[in-house]
Amino acid sequence: MTILNKKFIQFSFLLTLALLLNGCASLLDSSKTPILYPQEVTERNQQMLAITDWKISGKIAFIHPEEKTSATINWQYLTSTSSQRLDLTTYLGINVLHLSSKDNIHTIKVDGNTFQGTNLAQLLHSLTGYTLPTDALTYWLKGLTYQKSDVIEYDQNTKLPTRLISNYQDRSWQINYSHYKNINQHQLASKITIKQQELTIKLAINQWQVY
Repeated sequence: MTILNKKFIQFSFLLTLALLLNGCASLLDSSKTPILYPQEVTERNQQMLAITDWKISGKIAFIHPEEKTSATINWQYLTSTSSQRLDLTTYLGINVLHLSSKDNIHTIKVDGNTFQGTNLAQLLHSLTGYTLPTDALTYWLKGLTYQKSDVIEYDQNTKLPTRLISNYQDRSWQINYSHYKNINQHQLASKITIKQQELTIKLAINQWQVY
């Protein structure tokens, strides 16, 4: 594998971090002003925990002092069938990364190569050298703690999460939630920023679907 290909694979999996960093629900329309309502933290947490099957689509940007790029993302996560599917594509519609999982067997296709394993975090680490919070992000995207030590800050008026701080696997992570939309009875974040040292990943979710 050439140095260029290796660098591309590393970069593609950093983008995957932003995703891994739920009858169907309504579409998220970013052109409309959100109407948020106060909701008790315990009530919202129970709602979010009940969302186990979901799908998101939107844009993701990877920002690092040395480079910056973006892609379109589509990610479906189904606890009910123990499966998930993730695609990253360019603005021209060219697929640059495909992830599919079924019964804890993960298959990744990138740059013409296919990789497979039963531990997604280890598989990503073996390809990129990075420790990625693949399990934690399925909680963080919904504004939920993954570890007991995770700390969440809430908006004083809406009681919705504004920032989550975690020391996941001895690494400091910060997740900021700057925008929410009402999707049926759920208030879900549509703009999320994930930071870990010099790495910044911005996720703009255009559509949430919950099942």
